[in-house]
Amino acid sequence: MQDLLDELLQYLRGVWLKRRYILIATWIICPIGFMYVSTLPNTYSSSARVFADTRSMLKPLLRGLAIQSDSRQELGLIVRTIKTKENIEKIARASDADLLTTNDAEYRQLLNKIRSGVRISGGGSQNMYNISFRGDDPKLAQKIVQGTVDVFIENTLGEKRLGTDQAQRFLDEQIAEYEQRLIADERRLADFRRDNAQYMVNNQGSYFRALENAKSRLEQAELELKETETELETAKKQLNGEVDFAMQDLSAVKTQYDGRIESLRIRLDQLLVRFTEKHPEVQETQKRLDSLLEQKRTFLSGRSNSAGMDGNPILQDLKATVNRLTAAVASRKVRRDQYLEQVSELQDKLDFVPEIEAQMTGLNRTYSITKDKYYQLLGRKESAVMSEKVEQSTEGITFRVLKAPSLQRTPSGPPRLSMLIGVLVASVGVGIALSVVFSLLSPIITSPKALTKATGLPIYGVVSATENSGMQRWEKKKTRIFIAANVALALLFAAFAVVNSKPQLHDLIFIQGLGAL
Repeated sequence: MQDLLDELLQYLRGVWLKRRYILIATWIICPIGFMYVSTLPNTYSSSARVFADTRSMLKPLLRGLAIQSDSRQELGLIVRTIKTKENIEKIARASDADLLTTNDAEYRQLLNKIRSGVRISGGGSQNMYNISFRGDDPKLAQKIVQGTVDVFIENTLGEKRLGTDQAQRFLDEQIAEYEQRLIADERRLADFRRDNAQYMVNNQGSYFRALENAKSRLEQAELELKETETELETAKKQLNGEVDFAMQDLSAVKTQYDGRIESLRIRLDQLLVRFTEKHPEVQETQKRLDSLLEQKRTFLSGRSNSAGMDGNPILQDLKATVNRLTAAVASRKVRRDQYLEQVSELQDKLDFVPEIEAQMTGLNRTYSITKDKYYQLLGRKESAVMSEKVEQSTEGITFRVLKAPSLQRTPSGPPRLSMLIGVLVASVGVGIALSVVFSLLSPIITSPKALTKATGLPIYGVVSATENSGMQRWEKKKTRIFIAANVALALLFAAFAVVNSKPQLHDLIFIQGLGAL
């Protein structure tokens, strides 16, 4: 630590011994810098304060019915785009600053001057905006601030109307486009249904559900057919039983066939004793016997009908039942055959159904999406129309100028006092830097330790400079010169500071005086 302090002291002694470079740097830089700062042109500033009131009584009433725009976001966008070329030209025309230019070069210079000088700050939750401009003409600065205020308000209201018009045009274009798409989807869906009508099942869910329903109907029809056939067989048996019963009542009636039948039976018994049933004569006799029995039965049936069997109510009911059941069996067979044909047809088309249903589902999905988007756009269109009517009837944003653009007769800049101090500090810094550099380039031994470090030899004693050598007088003289020069520099700085702190005195000396020269 001690070595570090010794080395630092060595540098300070070197700077002190080379202090003439500090004087040279300060007396070269300061006068030039002071004059430059003093001759800078005056700048005048003008400012205004504008309050943007975004509150409206209709907003809570129309929430959900009209489109609620973000007024703060719109204001922020206008602030960020206020320095575009178009807006700067509007400000130049609004402030009549463009009348001061005579050619394109001056006009472009004026636009750059306005762009760099205009400042807009504030905003936030309070919607309070400060608009200022700094220039070399106080009246022009006031006009430019007023023009900026006018353009800011005009752009905000105009941008809102322009945004509404653009939104409505965009919605109209999208509605027309989606309407055409909806018509095309409906046409494709209708064509697909017409081309694949044989695979379409109405009000029955899927094709497989329709097949299951058809099979179920077929099973029901077959069951009903079997039940009806069973009832018909039962009715026929009952009818035959009633007829046989009636025939038995007439079996005691004598007919011309009885003698012959009896003789044939006796003959048949005699033949069976001698021959088997397969004997030709036995078979011939049996046929003749059966024929006579059939003729007798026919005869007795005719007798029964003539005796009033057709008037029997039980037989009439049985015959009606048989006829009804016979017709029911026929109709149920037709229905069974029809259901069987439907099931067969559905099963034949079963391999094509999944693909058809997949295509149909895709078309329905596309159609549903397009229809939903179309109706959403129509709803947005209605909201946009209502929002436009609200904007026409009320102002969404109301501007109030809280502070009009001011006309400042006193210059607001440049900050000459700060700049003078900066010049002074910079010159001293340059002088110290030069002293350090030259002390390093031509080092001077200022202490026994430095000499020991430089030569590596021990120091046994130190001889001080005497009065007769003249070195002390010369050092004192240089010190007095250094102090005097710094005092003079301080006085020079004070003089420039006083002059620049008084605008009228500064203008009299540096503006009018130098202008006269």
